[in-house]
Amino acid sequence: MKIDLTKQFFNLNGSELLENGQPLRLKDIAISCLLSMKEGENISAEEKVSRFSVAKSMYETQTPEAFEIKIEDLSLIKKLIGADYYPIIVGQAYQFLEG
Repeated sequence: MKIDLTKQFFNLNGSELLENGQPLRLKDIAISCLLSMKEGENISAEEKVSRFSVAKSMYETQTPEAFEIKIEDLSLIKKLIGADYYPIIVGQAYQFLEG
């Protein structure tokens, strides 16, 4: 499946959501989720390597507007975003990932 990592997040009033003065994009959110862990989260080394691999490929992609992703990785990213972010981000991220 292909997703567009360049999708940008906006407030309900249409203003850009920014992080460190830069537009917040799906690529930023997905990589952040993949590389972080919640307190008390216990995942295997294999899972950590898998998350790192997906994050690295997102970071290095030459075609962020048509990033090829496996369905299971997409499901993981949705789960992680859903657990880590506010509704304004989760709602838009799910639209980007399911569209």
